Amino acid sequence: MSVENNLKERLSLIAKNDYRVADETEVWPLAIRMVHSLGSTDPELRDILIFTTLDQWTDLYFDSKQLRELLSIVLDDEHLFLGLGEQESDSVFMRSFSSLAIASFMARHRTHPFLSAQAVEETHRRMLTYLSRERDLRGHVPVKGWAHAVAHAADALGQLALCSELGEQSLLDMLRVIRETIVNACVVFVDEEDERLVEKPVLRAIQRQVLKKAEITGWISDFASFGLPPTYQEWLRKKTNIKNFMRSLYFRSLYRGIIDSLEPALSETLKDISNREIPSIYF
Repeated sequence: MSVENNLKERLSLIAKNDYRVADETEVWPLAIRMVHSLGSTDPELRDILIFTTLDQWTDLYFDSKQLRELLSIVLDDEHLFLGLGEQESDSVFMRSFSSLAIASFMARHRTHPFLSAQAVEETHRRMLTYLSRERDLRGHVPVKGWAHAVAHAADALGQLALCSELGEQSLLDMLRVIRETIVNACVVFVDEEDERLVEKPVLRAIQRQVLKKAEITGWISDFASFGLPPTYQEWLRKKTNIKNFMRSLYFRSLYRGIIDSLEPALSETLKDISNREIPSIYF
């Protein structure tokens, strides 16, 4: 039996037992095996068994020291930064599911703090560096399942946005990188990445009430400014992503009851982008 099949069989039994083990001494060795297998191309092992078990054990078993060690591992160059910059390679699964693990660990920190303010800041810095350099923007990959790197990064940043350790400048940096992700994407996001970015980090950062209104509306208005790519197709993709993101932000803000302060900037930016004609350089 292969190493992955052995792990899959063991985790399947644990899942059937509500993620509890009879012998708690096996938890830590299994946890280490799982974090090093987060990049598996088997979607059942990666998504349903490894990630879900780690998420459950974050509350059930891991103590503060173990959580700090696990977080340090998934943030390192062999996990969150593995193969960073590659496109359409299997390394995306390790990066993407490391982000998802970070989201789980940071959710735990918010209810049962185990990190210093400096460690939270460092986690935030690593996540922003990662997202700014992620180039594999696939959503669902045939046979291998969800890559969804941007959506999973949104989950991690969404938890970080709620951390009181992060102040005004950190939240502004987060919004800046999110804007760059939308504006610079080389593909049209079709798997609700825009919704995930809006619902998790953006609205949570705004509702922290740390940022000034002028900072938020200025950030929204900046979406109307972006460089012209080499081809019309790339230009249209940028325009489409920005419109979709603005629409998501508009309606999510409406549902949250915070549209009044954002509506003028959102409407003006969306109108500007929607009415923009094809630049003459493409003719």
